[in-house]
Amino acid sequence: MWWEVSKIKTLDGEDRFPLLGKLMVGLLSIPASNADSERGLSILRKIHTDQRPSLKQDTLISLMTIKFNSNSDCYSTKFSKNLLTKCKKATSLAVNASPVNGEEEEQLL
Repeated sequence: MWWEVSKIKTLDGEDRFPLLGKLMVGLLSIPASNADSERGLSILRKIHTDQRPSLKQDTLISLMTIKFNSNSDCYSTKFSKNLLTKCKKATSLAVNASPVNGEEEEQLL
């Protein structure tokens, strides 16, 4: 019925309620529940724990993207030996706080 009201014209031929359509589209796009946002916050709390307070925003976003788009549990994911070696080397470099030069960075990638 709101779409019929939004079509009502004034005597000059202009829309009587020009913002009604935009308002209704905005109102109808509000989700009926907050389950998706609650699910996202729950995943965030599981990733960003007291034991991992220094995770950067881009890392959190990447981890959450993987979690949302993964069809399997993270503990059942198999990683290649090559990837694990690179991760171990990158972690070692980060923990030791030694700056990574361009050559070392390329080897990590």
